[in-house]
Amino acid sequence: MSSKDIQQRLEDRFERDIQELGFSLRYVEWIKEGAEQYLRFFISSPEGISVDDCEKVSRFLDPLLDSEIDLNQEGYILEVSSPGIEAPLRKERDYVEAIDAWISVKLYQKLDGKKQFEGILKRFDPSSITLEINGIERTLNRDMISSARLAVQL
Repeated sequence: MSSKDIQQRLEDRFERDIQELGFSLRYVEWIKEGAEQYLRFFISSPEGISVDDCEKVSRFLDPLLDSEIDLNQEGYILEVSSPGIEAPLRKERDYVEAIDAWISVKLYQKLDGKKQFEGILKRFDPSSITLEINGIERTLNRDMISSARLAVQL
């Protein structure tokens, strides 16, 4: 099973449970770094995320992962965290929540000589986003976007 399949399976399985704990499951990462395998759950809430919140979710997940989910691995390190101030925009709901926020977008290929754009996310639909860049609106097709994230405006 691919990392993407594992991540999706875990998101599908635990999204509702994490919501019942009072948090939103932003995304899951199943990733190998060096010799270690990591399973990371990224959670959010309108009030922000504290260390106690991460501990609460980790203590909830730990026994369920061991008993319900066969990850076919020798072991892994479970981490629960906030996605941070520059959270990636991966799902449609991430984009919807980011309307009127400053974001950074990277493209697969250059457009007008640039592969990265920053601006205020004005609109989102399943096929495109509209950024306001220096007072001018620019629409980008989502299939052009390699990644997007919230950004800090300097």
